[in-house]
Amino acid sequence: MRDDLKFIVSGSKGWLSSHFIKRINNHGYYVFGIQNEDMWEEAKKISNKDFKKTILIHNAFESPNNKDENNLEIYKNKLNKNFKLVEDFINSVKIDSIFYPSTGRVYDQNRGKSDLFDIYSDQKLFEEEKLKSYATQFKYSLVIARIFSLIGPMEFFNSKSSFQTLINESVSTQKLIIKNKTNDLHSISIMDNLITLVLSILINKKHDTFFQFDAVDKDITLYNFSKLIFKKLNLDSINIDHSLDFNQNCRKYKGSKLEYKKLINKYVDNPFVLENYLLSILNNQLHPSELPQFKHL
Repeated sequence: MRDDLKFIVSGSKGWLSSHFIKRINNHGYYVFGIQNEDMWEEAKKISNKDFKKTILIHNAFESPNNKDENNLEIYKNKLNKNFKLVEDFINSVKIDSIFYPSTGRVYDQNRGKSDLFDIYSDQKLFEEEKLKSYATQFKYSLVIARIFSLIGPMEFFNSKSSFQTLINESVSTQKLIIKNKTNDLHSISIMDNLITLVLSILINKKHDTFFQFDAVDKDITLYNFSKLIFKKLNLDSINIDHSLDFNQNCRKYKGSKLEYKKLINKYVDNPFVLENYLLSILNNQLHPSELPQFKHL
């Protein structure tokens, strides 16, 4: 086991966090997963017991669900309570770096459709700013990735990503029902590219750094993404049931892919492209030798 770093991963039962843990283990670093709020105290003890640098992957967040629609104040309180645990950890531990996965919902064009998701987005923005402030105060590195539509392996699958659900349903039923009425343009983030980039930045860094970027590997319309899934599964796209109006304008993505692409080029060897990644995860053939690798800077 490598002895210079240790990782604390919150939300460790979650889809993204569980894959971070798997990759961290593969690289020989110690990792402690926080599954519930009672484990933050143990995480503090582990972080303070030796001279290894502590990196926090903070992905414990109360994602909105239908039962929260009628309990907005309760949902707000859950979000605030959750972040107070993080703040207490930051104030109690000498942290080297934090990775924080945020959301593309923070942008204005994704607002106004749901009070619940607006609360979720406001909290994400609030936490982004607080973590930036703490980074200045406590001198740690910070990486913030705003994620729109994340896709990844189906093991440990419990994602609320709509595009991952399209993949899962296509594999399990070999047909697809698209309920949307407009053929919107979406921004896809490939999980293994993102994980490799984040770990490469945090492990390679020589001094305190700050990066914030939109994690976007590919912009693609809903229907074209669905057709691509079917193509990789050797299925006939006639089995994609939809009532999409192709005459309506697609909702345009307004973030920037430039910073993400620049960082991928600098820190990652052999990143996946969407077509190859889909083929790998659809056939459950994502081998360690095929994964993107760190560049050693």
